[in-house]
Amino acid sequence: LEQTHLLQDELVESRKLSSLGMMVAGVAHELNTPIGGALMTISALQGERQSIERAMQKGMTRSELEHFLQQCTEGFELAEHNLGRSAEMIRSFKRLAIDRADESAIEFPLAERVDDLLRSMHPRLKSGRVRITTSIPQDLRIHSYPGVLSQVLQNLIDNAMSHGIGEGREGNIRISAGMEKANRELRIEVADDGGGIDPEVVDRIYDPFVTSGRGRGHTGLGMHLVHQWVHQVLGGRIKFRSRPGDGTVFVLQIPVEAPGKAAPGSAAA
Repeated sequence: LEQTHLLQDELVESRKLSSLGMMVAGVAHELNTPIGGALMTISALQGERQSIERAMQKGMTRSELEHFLQQCTEGFELAEHNLGRSAEMIRSFKRLAIDRADESAIEFPLAERVDDLLRSMHPRLKSGRVRITTSIPQDLRIHSYPGVLSQVLQNLIDNAMSHGIGEGREGNIRISAGMEKANRELRIEVADDGGGIDPEVVDRIYDPFVTSGRGRGHTGLGMHLVHQWVHQVLGGRIKFRSRPGDGTVFVLQIPVEAPGKAAPGSAAA
C-alpha cells in the first residue's frame, strides 16, 4: 500500500511537470511569431533609413521624404502591435505561473484567468483542430484559488480533447460561467461535442488510475485530481452528464468566497 501511494505521488508530480512543460513550450511557440514580426519590421526600417541617408547625400526629393515617413509610420505601428502582443502573452503567462505557484486565495476576474489559460494552450488547441468558445461575464469576480481552478479547467479541456473529441479530430468545447446569487455559488460548465464518456468507466471516472486511454499513455489521474481539487480545495462540487455520441458536460459549483487555505502543493502544476 505504501509503494502504491509513492507511485501515485510520483505520477501526480510527473503530470504537473508535464503540464508546466507544455505550457512553457506553448508560450515560447506563440511568442516566436510576434517577436519575429517585430524584428522583420525593424530590419525593414533600417533599410529605409539607409536609403534616405543616401538620398540626402545626392539631394533628397519631397516624394522620397514622404515615402520614408509613410514607411516609418506603418513600420512603427506594426512593431508596436507585435510587441504589444508579446507583452500581453508574457503578462498572461506570468499571472498563470504565479497563480499555479501561490497557494493563497485572492480575488480575481474569472474571464481574465480563463483567457490566460487558453492563451497558454493555444498551440495544442490549434494542432488538435479544437475550437473553444467562452461565455463568461467580464465583471465576474470571485475570491478563490486561481491556480487550482485553472488546473481543474485545464484537466477538463485536456480530457475533452483526448477522450471526448479524440486526438487530432475536429470538435468544439464551450466554457460558460455565471453566478448563482441565491446560494452565493459560481457555476462553470465545460461542454464538448465529442463521443461521450466510455460506459465502462462512467461509474468510476473519479477513481484513481481509471482511464479508457491506457494504451495511449494516460495514467487515469486527471479526473481523480479534478475531483480532489474541487471538493477539498475549492470547497465545491462537480457533476457531469454524458451519453455516447452526444458529448459531455461537466458542471462545477464552487463558493464565490474561498472556504479556507489550500493544501500545501495543491496549486502547483
